[in-house]
Amino acid sequence: MVEDKKILIFLPVIMVSIGLIFNFHAKEHLLQLEREKSELQAIKNKKKSGEINNFAVLFYEGITLYNNARYGESADKYIEALKIIPNHINALHNLAKIYTKIGRDHQAYEVYRKIIEFDENDIPALKGLLKFKKVDINRFELAKAYFRIKNYHSAKIELQNLLKINSTNENYLYCAAITHQMLKENSKAIEFLIKLLQINQNHLQARTTLFELNNTTTTKFELAKTAFRIKNYVLAESLLEDLAAKNIHNDSIQLCYALVLENQNKYTEALSVQKARLKNHSNNASIINKINQLKELLK
Repeated sequence: MVEDKKILIFLPVIMVSIGLIFNFHAKEHLLQLEREKSELQAIKNKKKSGEINNFAVLFYEGITLYNNARYGESADKYIEALKIIPNHINALHNLAKIYTKIGRDHQAYEVYRKIIEFDENDIPALKGLLKFKKVDINRFELAKAYFRIKNYHSAKIELQNLLKINSTNENYLYCAAITHQMLKENSKAIEFLIKLLQINQNHLQARTTLFELNNTTTTKFELAKTAFRIKNYVLAESLLEDLAAKNIHNDSIQLCYALVLENQNKYTEALSVQKARLKNHSNNASIINKINQLKELLK
């Protein structure tokens, strides 16, 4: 009997521990707590008028009817309950679930939209919206919600899917860039920013973010290589010209600079850079061959 009492005493602690262990999505859990706090306040306000008792009855009648497959009647109960507490997230979710189940997609869509009005970071509602039309727009809202709650990996996945649908959308490209920036994937962030600036060179946010990233020799070189890969030779040259002058013994920078010049048909300048490389790497067959090729092009 004593042992039973001990179990009862520690049961709440055990249950809390289990809850923590299985809380894989901590940020979503915090958002849920915020919603519940808001709902609790609404409930406190309703207590004074006695309406809370009616809400509770309607809410649990809705659950009972749903469990008995009486979906239309269940929906009616939730509609009545939401007249008492319009922003009760659980009631709204239950109503949307019913509408989806009985094929009333337009109404389900509108309920999910209403949830988003109350909480733009409601992931289940945003996922619910993906089942309906304007999927790309809803997926973008989901990506932004993931970003806001700092779930950058999920945001990255959603943005990858969006860019498969529309690879030139400026909003998708910029959000992809800053998501990769948050994940410390700077070279990928730079790539998206350059693509965006190719579409709209006056995109202020992209220019500002690129400036923030472009503050070290390593980052500048990564930026230059990315520009080279996507054939933005003008940007690559502007970055490498300064780097090459300051890092005359860095062969990777010198080689990249020579290739950028060559791809712009600036053979004289490219030849000069290759000759400088040869001084640091005498008798290098690869450099000698490249010098001879450039001389032929200049004839």
